[in-house]
Amino acid sequence: MRLPILLYLLGVATALGAPWPWPMSVVFATVLAALVLAGFPRTRALACLLCGCGWGALHVAGHLAAVTFDGDGEARAVLGRVVDFPLAAADGWAFELAPLAADGGWQRARLAVRGYGGARPLPGAWCRLYLRQRAARGLANPGQIDRERRYASRHVRARARVVAHPANLCLDAAATPALGNWRAGVSAAIAAAVPDAAAAAVVRALAVADRGGLDEAQRTRMRASGTAHLLAISGLHVSLAAALAFALARLLGALVAARRQPRGLLQVAWVAAALAGIGYAALAGFAVPASRAACMVAAAAAAALAGRRAFASATLLTALAVLVTLDPLCLLAEGLWLSFAAVTVLLYASARGAADRPPWRRALHLHGVLACGLAPLCAVLFGAWSVAGPLANFVAVPWCSLAVVPLTLAGVAAHALGAADVAGVAWRLAARCWTLLDGVLAWFADPALQLGAGAAGSSGRAWLLAAGVGLLFAPRGLGVRRLGLLGVALALLMPVPRPAPGSFSADVLDVGQGLAVVVRTARHTLLYDTGPRWWGGGDAGRAVVLPVLAARGVGRLDAIVVSHADSDHAGGFAAVRAAWPAATLHAPRGAVDDGALLPCDRPRRWTWDGVEFRLLSLPGRAAVSRNAGSCVLAVGHDGGRLLLPGDIDAGVERALVARHGAALRAGAVVAPHHGSRTSSSAAFVAAVAPRHVVMAVGAGNRYGMPHAPVVARYRAAGAIVHDTARHGAVTLTSDGDDFDVSHVRPRALGFWSQRD
Repeated sequence: MRLPILLYLLGVATALGAPWPWPMSVVFATVLAALVLAGFPRTRALACLLCGCGWGALHVAGHLAAVTFDGDGEARAVLGRVVDFPLAAADGWAFELAPLAADGGWQRARLAVRGYGGARPLPGAWCRLYLRQRAARGLANPGQIDRERRYASRHVRARARVVAHPANLCLDAAATPALGNWRAGVSAAIAAAVPDAAAAAVVRALAVADRGGLDEAQRTRMRASGTAHLLAISGLHVSLAAALAFALARLLGALVAARRQPRGLLQVAWVAAALAGIGYAALAGFAVPASRAACMVAAAAAAALAGRRAFASATLLTALAVLVTLDPLCLLAEGLWLSFAAVTVLLYASARGAADRPPWRRALHLHGVLACGLAPLCAVLFGAWSVAGPLANFVAVPWCSLAVVPLTLAGVAAHALGAADVAGVAWRLAARCWTLLDGVLAWFADPALQLGAGAAGSSGRAWLLAAGVGLLFAPRGLGVRRLGLLGVALALLMPVPRPAPGSFSADVLDVGQGLAVVVRTARHTLLYDTGPRWWGGGDAGRAVVLPVLAARGVGRLDAIVVSHADSDHAGGFAAVRAAWPAATLHAPRGAVDDGALLPCDRPRRWTWDGVEFRLLSLPGRAAVSRNAGSCVLAVGHDGGRLLLPGDIDAGVERALVARHGAALRAGAVVAPHHGSRTSSSAAFVAAVAPRHVVMAVGAGNRYGMPHAPVVARYRAAGAIVHDTARHGAVTLTSDGDDFDVSHVRPRALGFWSQRD
């Protein structure tokens, strides 16, 4: 039974992992071959593999053929249904919209909508909105989650922004009143019953998956302490609800049967567990994590009712096969891998744990195995892993399981029965319990306890960490636990790769329409510009720069250069400065609000690890315009020099050529002003004579950058043009004489990747 399921899953994964979608003729031929081979006993395993390939390829084709995306820039009216609770953003409500198909049904493909300024829509509410759509593109940077793959896993086909129009409307009633309106009513009742808004937001998230009230401080604290999974109705919560229902049914059955528990009562308990899991998934609006967990609980109950082991590898594979059959694209979701990896690790630990241990020792053992077993996967998927996470979860998971979640569910049950006062008491107690836990988690959220992917999440270290953890918890008789401990120690303590003395690397980050460059030498790190502040809320400093520094294993930022005050270059400064207050700051006078800055209107030169850094000054230019006063930084020397000129224009370029002459020659340059036609003059391009030029631009930006004449000018001069919109982050590595260039996006190609 296991082999056919494994081959089927392998086939689906093969189809989804192909860099290009399969032609429909190949898809139909594969399905036909699977049907033919299924009729012969010796070829049924191959039929399972081909069936998985065909099923996965068919859904890939369906996703790409979805008609929701219309990216010509025109605003069009779209009628659709709000998928779940909207989240608050600086420009209005953000939510996913399932558009109405031509035949009157709902499309599976969705739009990620932002900017709705009306009252908060209910889950399932009908909306008619004028939207301007764009491709569901994500930023591609080292160590960051592939957001385009995440969009595909949720069937998001395009991003859309609401355009002001008098006909924009979201109804105040859900399309599915029995579920959407009731969930909204529970959320409103919790908000009214719990006076502490922050705690009420957590209780609402745990009750009906309404995370709209969570503030950024709460989210950051949870992520930093490794307990962010507690904010979502996931496998932990659904399993807990099922376990509570199972225990309650067993208790009631024992009382009814005078302490005798025949097989029929046990079956009733399993049915109650399955219904509780499905019911809690309904409270979460059948969101993917909750549905995934409910499916696992239902599979375990079905196995138990059939007289087999409820928690076994076959049950796990059956649940996974059911989920993948219903939605093959769910294989692209990180949460799926974490959920099933957690169950696999627990099965592995339970099979090898000593049954004669006291309960507290068994619980400690299982928790330790789970925390360590998921560490490599977390490091790879999320770019960092909290060292304090296992200890924080050891406190938080039992507390939530025994106090916060049961009280929350008790309140929901009382609300459903009409006992509003009892529900309010239960929810306030749950909020109080969470407040106590939140104070403890703040101790575990220290940034010093974050282990960056550069130290634990690169592919080699992740495999070493995974192998070490597996050996560490292997059966005692094999005698390999010491090797496991050695493997874990090597993975965690191995020094982070850095450039050799005399060399440097520069990551020109993909921050959309803006600029941020991380320059690393053997022992020092400099950040040139901090990326934009986004109109819809948030900034690249918090969302991109800091995670990339963690992914690169940067433990100290030595210097920050802010080229000028424009928000696409300085928008992320506050977040970066808050994280690294001791870094030396170079910027034009008044560019940022920081009294410690060193103005770059005078020449400065320093050397780190054999690499020269020069600020090329042009006094008085800042009075002309912000762009003209940009700090110009040259890194390295000779053919291995990198030039970072900010947003200077052609006039400043002429002055630079006249003042510095041959000193401007560089093997690589980030194009001034993102490749605007007002910069990169012929004289400047000839003086720099780069072999590589990077255009730091956002995909489909409204300025049309980089402009075609500028690109042609660089190519005519013999330069290779790299574009962050097409290539993602561009990494330039200099050995002192030449550059080696790599891109992030080609390393993560899949059918979901946006290609120009």
